[in-house]
Amino acid sequence: MWNVHVGIHAAPKMAANWVSVEQVTIDILPDDVLLDIYNLYREDDPLQSRIMWWKPLVDVCKRWRHLIFASPQSLRLKLLCSPRTPVRESLDIWPPLPMVVRYQPTEAGGEENVIAALKHRNRVSEIRFERLTSSVLERFAAMMQEPLPALTCLRLHSIDLPAPVLPDTFLGGSAPCLQTISLAGTAYPALPKLVLSASHLVELHISDDPMATKGAISPDVMAACLAALPNLGELSLKYLYSRLGARPAPSSPLPLIRAILPSLTKFVFVGTSEYLEDLVARIDVPLLDFVEIAFLRRRAFDVSYSYILPFINRTEQFKALSQAFVVLRYWSCKVTLGSPTRLSLEIRGHTLPQPIAPVAQLCNELSPLLSHVESLEISEDLEDQAEWMVGTENTPWLELFRPFSAVRNLFVSKGLQPFIARVLRELNGGEREREALPALRRLFVGRPSQPGSLWEVREESFLAVQ
Repeated sequence: MWNVHVGIHAAPKMAANWVSVEQVTIDILPDDVLLDIYNLYREDDPLQSRIMWWKPLVDVCKRWRHLIFASPQSLRLKLLCSPRTPVRESLDIWPPLPMVVRYQPTEAGGEENVIAALKHRNRVSEIRFERLTSSVLERFAAMMQEPLPALTCLRLHSIDLPAPVLPDTFLGGSAPCLQTISLAGTAYPALPKLVLSASHLVELHISDDPMATKGAISPDVMAACLAALPNLGELSLKYLYSRLGARPAPSSPLPLIRAILPSLTKFVFVGTSEYLEDLVARIDVPLLDFVEIAFLRRRAFDVSYSYILPFINRTEQFKALSQAFVVLRYWSCKVTLGSPTRLSLEIRGHTLPQPIAPVAQLCNELSPLLSHVESLEISEDLEDQAEWMVGTENTPWLELFRPFSAVRNLFVSKGLQPFIARVLRELNGGEREREALPALRRLFVGRPSQPGSLWEVREESFLAVQ
């Protein structure tokens, strides 16, 4: 039995001196206090990965066992079913708690336990399947042709190429209690129908297979789905291409009325600019406060990002960010704003002959947003050592710096020092000084301790900046 030592403080102005006056058992605590302690124990896991956190506690004594099982909702009790779980035996031992069904191909024969769990349709609350092959997914999907009325979380991640395709009859086309949907490498043509039935959805994550030709969701269909999700807080769309939906012809203009997503605060996108442009033209996100976008660049210089600024300007959260970070690689360039990051924009390509040019274009199209930046950090990929930068002319750098009219402090990584020093000398020595970095007062050179954060630096004297 656990003991509790009760003590009192000897005197408020004396050194701490706790005196044990009594020794009692934990049974003295009332039920509501015990329930609070149990919840603190559950919340102690920051990742909330211990589904069966309650199991050691119910073995302490009959009172704890009775109290825990009498409060399944307040304690959020769930039963884990995995390839290693003997499902039939577990269901005979424990009360009829909601079930979390997990699968990873860790051992042969584990599929049978998962299939046994899926037969209890009214109790399955979460499905988390990782590293699925097409054959395993087909077996599981065959057991999921009817609705799962208690399902709140669905995560299906496949590793096969091309992506396996879920049938239209998956989940009976309806999941009214769903709060989280995450599909990676799994095509699902009927997803819009399922999403429209899930009005309580809070998170939607879709990562398409670039090789897939089925199950693609066009921007207009995606926007229509999102419009039906008033509680959606996080949206992640990855590897979506313009091929997923033809862009509207001139005779078919975009809808004048945009879908409003009143609860969306986090938006992540990886795909082509054409797809994103068509999507954001159809949505408004008034509470958005975190954006991460990676453009998959498929053409050289004919992409415009001008639509990003109107999209961002529909919310107030991005209008006064004072820190910016630029990271240059031979295959990508990234601009992030805020610390911690609030806005991240990246351009990716197999190779970018001059990554400064696309990032300069991006920054100039975001010029009103960057005019508040007072601290600018520029670094290169540590593995490249900026060797690919040799031969770069000053003009792209000047274009990159031009939008940063309020920058007072410039942080430069050592690999980029020769190139930026050359540009700043030109600015200092000619009449072009007013064209870029007119407010610059201090220049630092150093090495970042980690990407995207300011680093310990020393003020550099190789260039006098007035």
